[in-house]
Amino acid sequence: MIATLQNSVVSYNTLKLTYLLIVGIAAQLIGIYTFWLIQKRFGLSTKVMFDAVMLGILLLDAWGMVGIWSQVMFQTFFLKPSLIFVARNSDSTMSGSFGYTRWCMALW
Repeated sequence: MIATLQNSVVSYNTLKLTYLLIVGIAAQLIGIYTFWLIQKRFGLSTKVMFDAVMLGILLLDAWGMVGIWSQVMFQTFFLKPSLIFVARNSDSTMSGSFGYTRWCMALW
């Protein structure tokens, strides 16, 4: 029973997951080899390479935060007001738990 419920809520394809893991491993190998070649070619120290990796991680994190916040702002200013309007008009009395739940879900 629990497995059936979980599969209906969260379903995934194990073959796709395996392919994604293989692609991730291949990307890691390419990245490691590229950084190793750069270090050998320019004679960079370990500290410089560490700093370069940290800078790359910070840039990727910043890029991800920009993407998340742009999505949050879009939902806040364009989608949320319309959802609240629909929820309020569909149940004007807000009486009962079902109406309150729909209104709270519209706010979230």
